[in-house]
Amino acid sequence: MDGAHTINSAKSTVETFQEIFGKDGVLLFACAADKKVRSIAPIFADFGKVFLTRPGDAKKSDLGESQMAFSLAGIDFTAERNFRKAFQDALDFAVSNKKPLLVTGSFYLVAEFRQMFKI
Repeated sequence: MDGAHTINSAKSTVETFQEIFGKDGVLLFACAADKKVRSIAPIFADFGKVFLTRPGDAKKSDLGESQMAFSLAGIDFTAERNFRKAFQDALDFAVSNKKPLLVTGSFYLVAEFRQMFKI
C-alpha cells in the first residue's frame, strides 16, 4: 500500500514494487478528482490486472475520468464504483492467482483499505 498520487510518487512506487515483486502484479487504483490521472495511468501499463474504483466517500473522485485515462493508456481494467466491492475483488483475484497486490493512488484509498481489512 502506498498513497502515491502524483506522477513522481507513482513512478517511484511502481519502480520499487517491481524491484521487489516483478512486473506481474495486481493494481488497485483510485485517486481524488484533482489528480492528473491521464498522466499517471500510463505508469501502470505493466500490471497484469488492474482494478479501478473510488478512494472512498470522504474525497471527491471521478471514476469516469480514471476509466478514460486507463483506456487512453491502453490498459485493460475492471472498474467498480463500490470501493468496498472493488477492494474485495482485487484482493480475491490477487490471492487466488498468487500475485502481489499494489493499492495506490490516494491516502484515502489506503486508509479505507486498511480499515476494511484491519491492516
